[in-house]
Amino acid sequence: MNYKKNLFSKFILAIGCLSTMACAKGTTKDVATDDLFLKLELQSNLNSEQCSATVHQGDPSSSALELDENDVLLCKGVKMTKNANSTGNVYFAPTVADPGEEIAIRFERAEGEAHEAKAILPDKLELTSQLAATVIKGSPLNVSWKTSDAEKVVVTARLEIMHEGILKPTEVEDPAPEIGTLSFINGETNPTPRHDGDLEARLELRRELTGAMPAGLKGALSGVQFSSQEFKLVDH
Repeated sequence: MNYKKNLFSKFILAIGCLSTMACAKGTTKDVATDDLFLKLELQSNLNSEQCSATVHQGDPSSSALELDENDVLLCKGVKMTKNANSTGNVYFAPTVADPGEEIAIRFERAEGEAHEAKAILPDKLELTSQLAATVIKGSPLNVSWKTSDAEKVVVTARLEIMHEGILKPTEVEDPAPEIGTLSFINGETNPTPRHDGDLEARLELRRELTGAMPAGLKGALSGVQFSSQEFKLVDH
């Protein structure tokens, strides 16, 4: 299946600036801390954990900045670096974490300024239903899992269908308190325009626990558990 193999992150692609006024700086150098927005995640997939981070100027939807050589992101004391196989300025560091454990993600600047966030992994996603290797197009698609009692948790199911190199995603959410089941209806499992032949597909579940950013640093902080299944959509 021709998907990106890293199931942890949705990478931010660099985009061209339409004008000098609209263009964010390329690095964090000379950007004041109060003009930065950090997206920080503690992620777990298949019993492998890592921290992931992007840094933005002003608007969190803007292109991610590259860290200046004097600015550092640390995950449990380990320096975060860019993955050579990823697109965009996404920083990672492997770690070890159990559900409920606090992991420190720290942002240090040249002037001695430092901010530390504490991310917590939610409960693991334990599926109570498994998809078949092949699913007939237009069939309802149901997924269920063991629920968590935690507050501030949202489970998102993302159905990805690939056709001729184009990814067609659909997402549905189950916010706390979790029901423990989500469904995709026939129009979502048989995309328009209709296509003959098998379609590669993947169902990804994401349980996200939102955390609080430290004082003086804007951003979004969360701990995330992932689970995914790959399958084919067939005509009959």
